[in-house]
Amino acid sequence: MLESKHQREKRRLVLAVFFVIISISSITLTVGNIGVNAGSLTETSFTVRPILPENQERQESTFFDLRMEPGQEQLLYVEVTNHTHEAIEVTTKVFTATTNRNGFAEYQLSPEIPDSTLPFLMEDIIEVPASIEIPPYGVAYIPVQINMPGTSYNGVLAAGLEMKRAPKEEEGTGGIRNIYSFLTVVLLHQGEAVSPQIISHGTEIEFTGREGIFSTNFQNIAGAFTRGLEVQTVITNRQTKEVIFESREEGLQMVPHSNFSYQIKVGEEEFSEGIYILDYVLKSDQLRWEFREIVRIRGERSLEGYTLSKSEVFLERGNPLWTIVSLFFLMVFPVIYIVFYRTKSRKNLSRG
Repeated sequence: MLESKHQREKRRLVLAVFFVIISISSITLTVGNIGVNAGSLTETSFTVRPILPENQERQESTFFDLRMEPGQEQLLYVEVTNHTHEAIEVTTKVFTATTNRNGFAEYQLSPEIPDSTLPFLMEDIIEVPASIEIPPYGVAYIPVQINMPGTSYNGVLAAGLEMKRAPKEEEGTGGIRNIYSFLTVVLLHQGEAVSPQIISHGTEIEFTGREGIFSTNFQNIAGAFTRGLEVQTVITNRQTKEVIFESREEGLQMVPHSNFSYQIKVGEEEFSEGIYILDYVLKSDQLRWEFREIVRIRGERSLEGYTLSKSEVFLERGNPLWTIVSLFFLMVFPVIYIVFYRTKSRKNLSRG
């Protein structure tokens, strides 16, 4: 039987409604998987607001950006608002800021080994309660006690203050759970402002059979942030002068008194036995640092085949200032010695 025009239009309408329902269900399912949906947001969320004091270093800052003095003690507060119909527990924790392996500021991870130039751990300076309870639709205040060390420093120290809702006991550990957390930065300025200063601790090279992994440890030894850090890398075959690899990465940031291992990967087919020059140029605002390392790549034969290994020949990554000082003494010392020797000889002759 032939389908009437009215029946065809009705069938199209039903199919259209069906596809709309399927589309809406898919969108709801996708959003639900990442823990953000309009239905549960008002039931499980809370908000925070740092109450900023008068000793802000920069008035436009929306976080604790404080000018402090040695030995100073100050009590601050963070306002926490509960938007749910039940009491919630919010945990708090302080983290000394670090630079992560990707070259970005990290405020929610304590360093396994504190940087060698870090004068103080922020966990020792800032005290917060382990947790605080906020009543339904209520407001509570987290006390943040700052106890500055008696020893002064120049520049700034950085930390992150994390506030995270504690899960309920009945929620257990299985399944998908939504964890809501907030972070506010704490900066403690003291003494004179300084510029970042980056040094290199050398490069470790590993060949995996498919690629060479170059891992260079850079350290910011000053109490200052790098701004818009750029890293340029060039690897050159010293014998053929051929550039086998070059890259430029922008938008990185190192926090004060921190280090990270900058990593690049180069296809192993680019290398053969020989000597290679590894050049780094780092830029931040008007500042510039240059580092050079020279490595020897060697081949080894085994039952598995021919593999590459490395051994450093020498490093050219010293501070240019020390180079200048060394050259100065090399030039001036012989002159001083000659003048001293002649003066002593003249005195001996006059006595004779």
